[in-house]
Amino acid sequence: MQHYINQPSKITSLEINLEYLNGKLVRSLLRILSLLKQLNDSGGKVNVDWTIPEEAEDLKELSQEVLTDMHIPHTIRLN
Repeated sequence: MQHYINQPSKITSLEINLEYLNGKLVRSLLRILSLLKQLNDSGGKVNVDWTIPEEAEDLKELSQEVLTDMHIPHTIRLN
């Protein structure tokens, strides 16, 4: 991933279909999102499409909070 960040495409899109969260997954996602934030902050075009189960209000709130706090362009979809 770090190699990609050093030589990214013109537009970087990440699609995440999240069914549940555990500690290990949260740490992995935060590492990836941190790299995307670096890319976005340096002028790269980044977008995250985040899909979560419709009934998972906790995931919706957490997803919105994390992506908004990191200032990464994003869309959160319910399925």
